Amino acid sequence: MVAQAGVAEGLEDPTRPPVRAGSAETTVLAATRSGVPQLSSVITGPGGSIAILNGSRYRCNDWVGDYQLTAIGTHSVVLLKDGERTEISLPTSMDEVEVIL
Repeated sequence: MVAQAGVAEGLEDPTRPPVRAGSAETTVLAATRSGVPQLSSVITGPGGSIAILNGSRYRCNDWVGDYQLTAIGTHSVVLLKDGERTEISLPTSMDEVEVIL
């Protein structure tokens, strides 16, 4: 039996609970699927601020895919892509966090 590459791409996890329409989770999932990075943490220290986006560490002016990280606040970051500014805030509850195993 030969597995086909990419067959499972785009398929939903059948064991995942359904997402309620209009919930905070639908907003995070929509942002993730649209390619907007997901902010999971902001770390501030003597060496400056670090944002954790899509599981990786970034500093101001770093590139996150097609987005440039232009500002790191205490609870949000600002990204710039093609002249368009996007502010992403930290999730306010676990309902807003997408867990990837």
